[in-house]
Amino acid sequence: MSILTKFQMRICIRMSSKIVFLDMDGVITNFSKRAAELMGIPESEWTKSDKNFWKKMRKSEEAGEFWPKLEIYPEAFFILDFLRDNNIEWYILTSPSLSPHAYFGKAQWLKNMFGFHFNNIIITKHKHFCAAPDRILIDDTYSKIEDFEKAGGIGILYPRRWNKNKDIKNGHEYVLQELDKHVRV
Repeated sequence: MSILTKFQMRICIRMSSKIVFLDMDGVITNFSKRAAELMGIPESEWTKSDKNFWKKMRKSEEAGEFWPKLEIYPEAFFILDFLRDNNIEWYILTSPSLSPHAYFGKAQWLKNMFGFHFNNIIITKHKHFCAAPDRILIDDTYSKIEDFEKAGGIGILYPRRWNKNKDIKNGHEYVLQELDKHVRV
């Protein structure tokens, strides 16, 4: 289920300067590390298709233990600094997990990280609803990028071991180069 407020819908369809949407899990936060910790396996062995993980995650969320322990990727600060230094409007555009606790958990993590008044949060699995010619999505899931581009937006696939950009070293540098190309147009 997706919940977009009227304010968030206006943000998604507003046609002004560039707006950047950052995925949370896999771009800003190290979701795979936290998931692997929960499963008691090395991070390199964890996959989203592990059905046992989703059961354990739901229990962890219900106990309020999953989201608070997410770590921010250190390289995420380079992207956030670039956006701030270039006065670019940005939002976290993140998909919910299979649990209703994800909405609160993600919002709480973001408020803890960016401050109580941080409200640049859109939680929906329909990221393509926010696409427009001057909208950029940075995401680690190829299908989300593909849908966003088909809807008229600009997509940047963040290199991670599970996507087609996995061979690109220094993923944040690649993303910054791509971002710079699109915001300077």
